This record gives sequence, C-alpha cells and structure tokens, in this order.
Amino acid sequence: MGNLRKLFGQRVRGIRLAKGMTQEKLAEKAGLHLTYIGIIERGKQSASLDVIEKIAKALGVDEREFFSFHPKKQVMDDKEKVFLQLKDIFKKQPVEDIKKILEICKVVFSKGEFSTEPIIAEEKVDYQKKNRKRKK
Repeated sequence: MGNLRKLFGQRVRGIRLAKGMTQEKLAEKAGLHLTYIGIIERGKQSASLDVIEKIAKALGVDEREFFSFHPKKQVMDDKEKVFLQLKDIFKKQPVEDIKKILEICKVVFSKGEFSTEPIIAEEKVDYQKKNRKRKK
C-alpha cells in the first residue's frame, strides 16, 4: 500500500530536478509549504487533486506527467529530462516553427545516426524549392 504515492512523489522530484528547480522554489511557485513538498516527494503523504494541480502549474507541466511512470523505472533518465526541456522550449514557439524543426530533425536523423556534417547552402536551397513545389 502507498506504492502509487511513492511513485508519484518520485515523479514530482524527477520533474522538478529536470527543470533545475529547488524544493524551495517549487514550494514558493505552488503556494505550498516547503516541508509539504518534501513529504510529498518522499511519498509520506498523498497530495490532493488541488495540490497536484498547483504543483503541475508551478512546474509548467500537465498533471498527467506525474502519472507517466513505469514501476521498474522510477527515476527519470537523461533522455526524459531532455524531452521535458524541449517541451518547455517548444511550448513558447509558433506551431509553424516547431514543424520546421521537426523537418530538420528528420533530415539530420534520417540515417539513424546523428550527422555532425554541416548542411551546405545548396542543400538548403533545394529544400526550400522542394517546399515551394509542395505548396503549389
């Protein structure tokens, strides 16, 4: 009993750390007491729905993020931390810009490996022409 409470607390801590936030800062932004944040993160006490909402807002995540865990993997890995950081960045950008970045990622990762070779201007021009043809 209490396993979900512990997993939830670990998830809150993982997200908070991934965002580079201290317990003090989270407590301040959420309007909660510092010791209460610690109690929740250690899984010693359940958080009400209202508190979950406050913590999610303070961390800038959807409440569902707190329940996206795997029983065997309770600690957030580096990849997940990077995804959260990207999500934060993309939230503030227009969807058109995000789609452009997605297309760039598809080109860069198309071989299954990260390519460190710079994209030359001619390739960029061809890409732009290709997009103009698609729009017509």
